[in-house]
Amino acid sequence: MSNLDKKTIILDKKLVIDRENSKSIFSNGYIKLIQGSDGSVIKNLNINGVYDPFKNSPPQSVLIIENSENNIIQKIFFNITSSLGTISSVNCINIKGGYSENNKILDNLIYFNSLSESLYSYGISLSSNYIKNTLISGNTINMRCKNYVAGISSSAENTTIEKNNISLYSNLMYGIYIEGSSAIYTKILNNNIVANGEIFYLIESWMGSNTTISNNVLTGIGKGGFAYAAKFSKYDIITSNIITVKGSDVSNIDFSNNDEIKGHGGIYYAGNSGYATITNNKIISYYKKGGGDYAIKSISSLDGATYTIIDNYLYSNNGLKIGNSALSMDKLGNYLNNGPQSVIISINDFKGFYGKFTKLTAILKDSQGKAISGKIIKFYVNNKFIGQAITNVAGLAAFNYKLWVLVV
Repeated sequence: MSNLDKKTIILDKKLVIDRENSKSIFSNGYIKLIQGSDGSVIKNLNINGVYDPFKNSPPQSVLIIENSENNIIQKIFFNITSSLGTISSVNCINIKGGYSENNKILDNLIYFNSLSESLYSYGISLSSNYIKNTLISGNTINMRCKNYVAGISSSAENTTIEKNNISLYSNLMYGIYIEGSSAIYTKILNNNIVANGEIFYLIESWMGSNTTISNNVLTGIGKGGFAYAAKFSKYDIITSNIITVKGSDVSNIDFSNNDEIKGHGGIYYAGNSGYATITNNKIISYYKKGGGDYAIKSISSLDGATYTIIDNYLYSNNGLKIGNSALSMDKLGNYLNNGPQSVIISINDFKGFYGKFTKLTAILKDSQGKAISGKIIKFYVNNKFIGQAITNVAGLAAFNYKLWVLVV
C-alpha cells in the first residue's frame, strides 16, 4: 500500500495488505474486514489521522473486523488524534458484530491523543458477544485523553490478553475492561499496565467469569482507584501479580458520571461476586488521606460464596494494615500465610576445632511459633558468607562448616 488519504478500504475476500515502503502512510481513512475476508493479513502499515466520528461517518473505528475469522493484524503503527466533539467514541482496532473467531492482534503500536472532554477512547475493543478465541499479544498502547480511555476492552469469550504494555493518562482510565456475561474464560497474562491521572481501574470485570489474571505488573497513580475491581463476577484466579496503587483522596470525586465501583485499594469485589482464588501476589496500596483502603476487599458477595487468599504479600493504609489485617472480607474463606509477617530465627551456639567440621543450625518460625519450611537460610562467619541451607518441615536449616579461621 502506498500513500492514501481519506480512503475507505473494505475487504470481502482474503488478502494481504502491506506497506509499499517505510514512508507510506494511510491517513484519515478506515479499513474494514467483512464476511469473505477470512484469513487476511494486515501488517506494517503507518496509520495517521485526526478522527471525528461525526464527520467520518459511519465508522467510529480506524480498523474494523466484522463477521470475519482467522485474520492477523500485526505491526501496525497507529498515530491517532481525535478532534473536539460531543459525546461519542473512537476505536483504533475494533472487532465487532457477527461471528468473528480466531483473530490475532499482534505487536501493534498505538498512540492515541484526544482533546475532547466527552469522548470515549479505546485502543483495542472486542464489542460483540459472538467473538471467540481472540489473541491480543505484544501490543504497546499509549493513550492520553481528557475524558475516558480504555486500553483493551472485551465482551468476548476465551480471549487471551498477554504481553501488552499499556500506558494511560486521563480523568477516567481502564487498562483492561471485561464486560458482559459472554466475557468468560478471559486470560490476562504478563501485561504491564500503568495509569496516571484521576480515577483508575487497571483491570475491571463486570459480569465476567472464570477470568485468569497472572504475572502482570499493575501500577496506578491518581486520586484513587483499584488494580482489579469486579462486580457480578465469579471464579477468578488471580496469581503472581505485582500490584502498586497510590491514591490521594477520592472523597470529593463525583462518581455519578464515572464508574459506580467507588473507592481505593488493591483488589475489590464490589457486589454479587465470589469464589475467587487469590495467591502469591504482592499487593501494596498507599492512600494519602489514610484509612478505608485495603489490599483486598469484598462486599455483598454471592450467597454461599467463598474466597481463597493464600501466600500473598499484603500492605495497605500506609503500612498500618499488613498481612490478613489488610483484608476486609464479607465471607468466610481460606485466608492463610498472607504477609509481610514477622519471623523468628534461632541460631545455635557452636564450638569446634581448627580444620574440623562443625554443624551450624538455625530454626525459622513465624510469629505464632509455626515452623517455616522451604526457605533459604544464609550463614555468615565474621560477616563473610560461607554457605546456605533450606529449612525442612521443622523449620531447621543445617550447614557443615570447616573451621579455617578464628571466629570472633
